[in-house]
Amino acid sequence: MPASVSEDFARWAPRAVGPYLYYDLGATTIRQLITHGVIPKRQYKGLTQKKPDSLLTYQSSVVAVIEHKAPAEIAKPLVLSKEIVEKSPAAAALCNLLIITDGHSQTYWINPHTQAPICDETGQPIRVPVNVKSFSNLAAIDLLIQKIHGSITKTNNDISRDLAIDPTPLAQRLWQSIWVATGKSPVKCLYNVVELFIFKFISDLRILPDDLAFPYIYDKALADPEEALRFYARNTRKTIYELFPRGTDGTTIINGTIFVNEQGDPNLSQATLFQRSLKHLRDYEQEFGRFTKIEPQFKTKLYETFLKQEVQALGQYFTPRVLVQSVIRLAGIDRDDFVFAGKRICDPFCGVGGFLLEMLNLNSSMRDAFVPGNKGRIEPGFVMHGFDKGFERDDERTIILAKANMLIYLAELLFRNPRATPQFAAAFNDTFRLFKDNLGTFGQILDEDERYDIILSNPPYVTSGTSIIKEEIARNAGLKDFYTVNALGLEALSLEWIVISERGSGCQAPPPNRSGELQVPGRLLTGG
Repeated sequence: MPASVSEDFARWAPRAVGPYLYYDLGATTIRQLITHGVIPKRQYKGLTQKKPDSLLTYQSSVVAVIEHKAPAEIAKPLVLSKEIVEKSPAAAALCNLLIITDGHSQTYWINPHTQAPICDETGQPIRVPVNVKSFSNLAAIDLLIQKIHGSITKTNNDISRDLAIDPTPLAQRLWQSIWVATGKSPVKCLYNVVELFIFKFISDLRILPDDLAFPYIYDKALADPEEALRFYARNTRKTIYELFPRGTDGTTIINGTIFVNEQGDPNLSQATLFQRSLKHLRDYEQEFGRFTKIEPQFKTKLYETFLKQEVQALGQYFTPRVLVQSVIRLAGIDRDDFVFAGKRICDPFCGVGGFLLEMLNLNSSMRDAFVPGNKGRIEPGFVMHGFDKGFERDDERTIILAKANMLIYLAELLFRNPRATPQFAAAFNDTFRLFKDNLGTFGQILDEDERYDIILSNPPYVTSGTSIIKEEIARNAGLKDFYTVNALGLEALSLEWIVISERGSGCQAPPPNRSGELQVPGRLLTGG
C-alpha cells in the first residue's frame, strides 16, 4: 500500500459530532472504503474509483456525502454545476444527501438522485452552512438531516412535503417472502413481519444503539447472513426486551418464531430469508424514506390485510376496521369536544386491540395524552384496558400483536421521546393484558371503582362447546352469583359481563325483561 494511502487510513478514525461520526477521507476511493469497512459491501458499479471528500454517518449508515470547494470556485455557477454532476452518482449510491460547502457561508444541499437542490418548508433551496471543522450549528444540521431522511427520496426534493409513508406494499412483500419460504400460516408469517417492522421502527426512531440497529445488522447480513442472524437473535432481540420489558402476563412487543426458535436461539436455516427480508426493508427506505412518520391508514390496514385471511386460527372474528371506526364515531370518541379525562374505557375481548387503538387514530388529543410528562411518566389521564386469554406461546400472539400495534400507533411520540421506552412499555402493558386460564375475562369481577364508563367490543360469538365455561362458573360461588342470566353461548356471557362491568350498574346483573332477554344499557357499544 502506498505511503499516502496508509496515512489516509491512519487518520480515518472518525470524529464524533453529536449523534454522528464524521470521516475526513482525503484522496481515498470507494473501493478502499469498502475494503477497510468504512462503508458496506454492495454493488457500486462504475463507482469504485470515486473519491468522496468526507462522510457523515449515523448508526453505521452514511447520511451525507460532503464535498469541499474553495470559496472562489464554489461561487462560479459552472464549477458548482459540474461538481454536482460529477459527485452525485457516488453520493446517490451511499445516501440521499450531497452537501457541497466552502466551509464558511456557501453551502449547497443537493438530492444526489435528481441533482436538484433540496428545498425547505418555504420552497426555498436550503443554504444552511456546514463548517466541518466546528459543526458550530449542529442542532440546525441535525434537524435538517432528520427531515431529509424522513422525506427526500429518489424523486422528491422538497422537505415541506411532510411525507407520511404507507408501507402496506412492503408488508405484503415481506409476508409473501416468508410465507413462500416457510409455508407457515398467514398469522405466523404476520407475526414475524411485525417483528421486522418493530426492529426497523425502533432503529429509525433512534431507540436502538448504533451497533444493534438496522443499518449495522443489514451490513452484517450482506457479508454473512448466518452471523447477522446470530447477532440479531443474541444481541438485538435481547436489547429490545430490555427496552420494552414484559408485563405481568409475560408478553411484550415481539415474539416471532421463524427467525428464532422457542428459546430465542437463531434458526440458521432461515438466514437467507432473514437477509432477503432486511433487503426488502432497506430498498423501501431508499425509495420512500425512513419509518419515522406512518400514514394512519397503514396502522389500520396492517392487521386487516393479513388477519382476515385466517381469523379462525386466532380463535376470534376479526372485526373490519370500517366497522370499528363506525362504532367509535357512534360513541362520539372521535370528536374534538370528547371529554376523555377521568374516563375508563375497555375492550374485554380485544384481539389485536383495534377498538382501543383506532380511538388514538381518530382522536389526536387522546393520542397526544401519551406524551411523557416533565418527570418522564406517561399519565394520559384516562384508562384503556384490553383483555384476551391464552395459555401457550401461540396463544400469546394476539396480545403481543396488540402491544406492537400500539407502538406503531404511537410511533411519532416515540420518535420525539426515544429515551422513554420503559414508560411506553409500561403504557403498552397497562393497556393490554393476557389472562392465562379458561375463563379469561369472564373470571374478572370488578369493584365499583374498577368498572368502566365506555365498553367497546366485538364479543365472542360461540354456542357449541361453551358448557365447560359455564361449568367452571357454576363451581365458583362468587362467579355463580355474578352471572345470573341463563342465556345461550359465550356472547350472552360476554354481554352480561359488559353490562355488570359498567360503572353504576350495581353489584348484580340487571334482571331479564319479560321475554327473558338481557337488558343492555345505551352506553354499551359492540362491534358485532
